[in-house]
Amino acid sequence: MHFHKLPSLLSCDDVNMRIAAGESLALLFELARGIESDFFYEDMESLTQMLRALATDGNKHRAKVDKRKQRSVFRDVLRAVEERDFPTET
Repeated sequence: MHFHKLPSLLSCDDVNMRIAAGESLALLFELARGIESDFFYEDMESLTQMLRALATDGNKHRAKVDKRKQRSVFRDVLRAVEERDFPTET
């Protein structure tokens, strides 16, 4: 898989790019675990630290709306990656 390419996009300046990368990671984790129930990602510690930071981002240079949206999305992404709890769209 191409997981190793997406984490670098999580530090992009564009909030929409960060969100798209996070959602893509969550989807790829869901697909990988659907194919291999014992799927293992080597750099999980680093990835979850990055996701946790984005889920609690308090950067004063970001717009309030962007921070709120980013934190909400990355709480779901982190939960999906760590706990295998994939949110469903309504």
